[in-house]
Amino acid sequence: MTNSRTAPRTQRLRASRPEISALIDRLDGLLFAPADDLGVTPVERLTLAVYVAALHSAESADGYARRLREAGASDAYAAGVRRTARRDVAPGPYGVHKGGGALAAESRPGPSLTVTPELTASVGARTAQALRYAHLLVLHPRDARPGDLQEMFDAGWTQRQLIVIAQLVSALTLLLRVRAGAAVAAAWQRPNGVRA
Repeated sequence: MTNSRTAPRTQRLRASRPEISALIDRLDGLLFAPADDLGVTPVERLTLAVYVAALHSAESADGYARRLREAGASDAYAAGVRRTARRDVAPGPYGVHKGGGALAAESRPGPSLTVTPELTASVGARTAQALRYAHLLVLHPRDARPGDLQEMFDAGWTQRQLIVIAQLVSALTLLLRVRAGAAVAAAWQRPNGVRA
């Protein structure tokens, strides 16, 4: 997580690691400005980014919310996505290991995102289902079932678009963790006498 004090140090750390910076920038471009969006629009991609970032308690959700508004979403739409994410943020991941065995002891039930009429009115039925799917991927990976995919198909998503969404959520999760790690490293360097 970054804040106003760690952001400049994070930028210095990135500058000292140009390969990582280039990778982050390239990944960002692939996620949010691909040559072919495959029917997952920039607004839909950034909606998922705001939601997923907020699920990770990442302050970078602010940046994605700004970019979402720049992509044409209204302030009310962006605020609705943030509100939904704040409601759904949880320590996770959750899930129940099926079939018993040693992993069954790690089972941990937790809340799921319910597509409410309010959420559907706020972001539309198609995007609401995408947010529910992202919630499942981030916080309930063990609980995925064939019916989850069918609900996405019923909302109008194609199989190819589901793959795009899953790739976006997983790549964004990686990107958020790299940024958080860079912030932690930058915060650690100065008091420990390490120059970025």
